[in-house]
Amino acid sequence: MNDYFLKSERLRFRWWHADDVKLAWSLWGDPEVTKLFSKEPLTRGAVEKRLAHEIEQGNKFGIQYWPLFTPDGDFVGCCGLRPKPVSTGGCGLRPYAKPGSAGGSPASVGLDAATADSEDDKGSDERVSLHSDLDLHSCAEIGFHLLPNHWGKGYATEAARAVIDHAFSTLKIKTLFAGHHPDNKSSRSALRKLGFIGASAEFYEPTGLHHPSYLLYRDDKPCRLRLAQQADSYALAAVHHDSLKGTFDDLVPVYANSRSLDDFEHLWSGRFDDPLCVTSALVRGEQIVGLVSASAPRDDDSDGTFGEVGRIYLHPSVWQRGHGKTLLTWCEEELARTGYLTSKLWVFEVNERARRFYERNGYRLDGKAKEEFGTRLLRYEKNLL
Repeated sequence: MNDYFLKSERLRFRWWHADDVKLAWSLWGDPEVTKLFSKEPLTRGAVEKRLAHEIEQGNKFGIQYWPLFTPDGDFVGCCGLRPKPVSTGGCGLRPYAKPGSAGGSPASVGLDAATADSEDDKGSDERVSLHSDLDLHSCAEIGFHLLPNHWGKGYATEAARAVIDHAFSTLKIKTLFAGHHPDNKSSRSALRKLGFIGASAEFYEPTGLHHPSYLLYRDDKPCRLRLAQQADSYALAAVHHDSLKGTFDDLVPVYANSRSLDDFEHLWSGRFDDPLCVTSALVRGEQIVGLVSASAPRDDDSDGTFGEVGRIYLHPSVWQRGHGKTLLTWCEEELARTGYLTSKLWVFEVNERARRFYERNGYRLDGKAKEEFGTRLLRYEKNLL
């Protein structure tokens, strides 16, 4: 009899056991699996230590990177949760005592069975159930490792969706964090499909690299502005890409498809080297959902009196909420602080929504126009005095 506690259409989840060494070795002993989160292949001893750690996490926190199986029992890999340290992102899961032990109040058992709906589903291992005693401001990290023969089947996304629903609905976790190796484009794609939005990159000691990082919130968060920094470059690239695609796919398709997300990541990796451009990020919680850049003018008729709204983009998830005005106001104030008397910007003529936005905020055509990507752009200006 299996002990699956969670199911999706094609996958089954259970807990790691001490006798799962063979399964663990088939997964974490495969260099193809570990090369994107470990500098060196894991030894047999390191894999056994990893297995013991997963079991310990289950007993201590009620979560782990759960092993995955097909309905026929074929081992697929693992997907699940682990505590996010308080020192990173200001959130974390606190440890829980087993029922009747010192250091905490008794908690119910049963996460190793379906959803612990009945007394018969309660397991005998006294694993702690987070949903009974969880700090509701906690954050957990989601991750998945799949065997190479199961890559390309959509299992990672399917498994993660099940874990996200379990985390938010059953465990009442408010925030999920995820990260991946900079070269792991498949994980990037999966996380974006799942609704994760970029945050500042975090240094990952096992690889010695800054990994693109993402957050997913159960509930909405307020937004605020802060200066962008180099660690934001992956997230800023995603906002730039997604906003541009969402705006211009129909209006100017050739422009919308002129650069890939990889191109934008390369662009933003060097953006902070420009001393004549400063960027502010709009952050929701810690998700980066907008950007605006105040810059020196790039036009031939520059006379030193005007600066430029270099770019202003919002992630589609925060469109129509008044954030564009917030970004534009910051940019105008930054240009004025720098000493410019006038703010100027370029808008595609066919982008009527953007043109109305700028006109509502005091911008007027200055008579300049140019053509790019087969369509006209118009230049607007606003007196900052």
